[in-house]
Amino acid sequence: MKNYKLLTIVTITYNNDSGLNNTYSSIKNLLEKGVKHIIINGGKSIEQSKFKFSLILNENDEGIYDALNKGVSKVNSKYFMLLHSGDIFVSDEIILLSIIKNLEENHLDLILNNQYIGFYKKFRKHRSDNWQPWMLNFGAQPAHLPTIYRTEFALNYEYKNNIEIVADFIYFENIFDSKPNWSSTS
Repeated sequence: MKNYKLLTIVTITYNNDSGLNNTYSSIKNLLEKGVKHIIINGGKSIEQSKFKFSLILNENDEGIYDALNKGVSKVNSKYFMLLHSGDIFVSDEIILLSIIKNLEENHLDLILNNQYIGFYKKFRKHRSDNWQPWMLNFGAQPAHLPTIYRTEFALNYEYKNNIEIVADFIYFENIFDSKPNWSSTS
C-alpha cells in the first residue's frame, strides 16, 4: 500500500546490538511493505547486511539528542516517528494506516499516540489521548516516541544538545508554542 511509503522510522543506537535487533524485528514487516527506516549509529560500526531494509549512518555524534537531530534531518518521507534501539513497535498495522490517513485527511502537523513502558517485567501505558498543551505548564508531556510528525513541520525544531534530562520536554514546549494542527489517538 502506498501509505506505508509516507512514513520513516528513525532509530538511534549506541552499541546496543541486541536492542537494535529487537527493534528491527518489530518493524521488519512494515519495512517490507514500504516504511522507510533510518538507523543513526554512534557506536561501533553496524553491518548493512543485518538490516537490509534500513539506511544506516555509522558516525560519531554528541549524544542522544544530536543523533535524533541527525536522523530527522535525513528523513525524506512526508511523516516520521522515533523508535530508539531496544524499543519495540507494537501497533497494529491497521491502526498505523488509520493514523496516517488521519494525518493526511486532516492536514495534521503531528499526532500523539500511546506508549507502553516496561521496566522489570512491569508495564504501564503512557496515555496521550487526554493530554492537552496546557499540561506542559505542570510538567506533563505526551509520550514523545510514538508521536508521528509531519516532516516539513518538524524540521523547524531541534532537540537541544546542551540539555541532558529535559530535552524532550523543551522540544514539545517549542512545538506547542507554535500552535500546531494536532490530534491524538486513543
